[in-house]
Amino acid sequence: MYADRFAPYSATNIHYAKRAQVPGFRADVVRDGVVVAKISIPDNDAAVEHEFTSVAHRFRFEQHLASLSPAFFPEKLADEDTMRACFLLDLVDAEHADTQLQQMCQSHTVFRLKGDVEDHWRELAEPYSPALAKAIRSEYQSGLDMIANEIYGVSATEVGHA
Repeated sequence: MYADRFAPYSATNIHYAKRAQVPGFRADVVRDGVVVAKISIPDNDAAVEHEFTSVAHRFRFEQHLASLSPAFFPEKLADEDTMRACFLLDLVDAEHADTQLQQMCQSHTVFRLKGDVEDHWRELAEPYSPALAKAIRSEYQSGLDMIANEIYGVSATEVGHA
């Protein structure tokens, strides 16, 4: 859901270093099922390191960045290097947020109301079911923004709940 806006790129094999004061991470950047770049931020460092697997992959990525609407980034970026780094960082963050939301949906009903802070989700301790979704819709009516379980297709029966 969050990562959809980065298509056709996605991030996989995301590993965060949790021991450091300023935790770093590493991840693979994928396009059409092929790893096109490796990205990392070393522990206790703010520099984004990235290496494309080929000149062709880098060229294709640069073309993609050039085709993005100016509204893609909420702030004006100084140069192409900054744009590249921000895209890659935002991509990894979006993939991580999607993964966390999917995990929440496995055992909870997760939804958001219109006007809620972006990335803020409300959780019910009960697994998702169509009956519970109907009750949420009845209670919040037009104030309901979305039910995350329906976006990810996660229901109680799919995760072993009855």
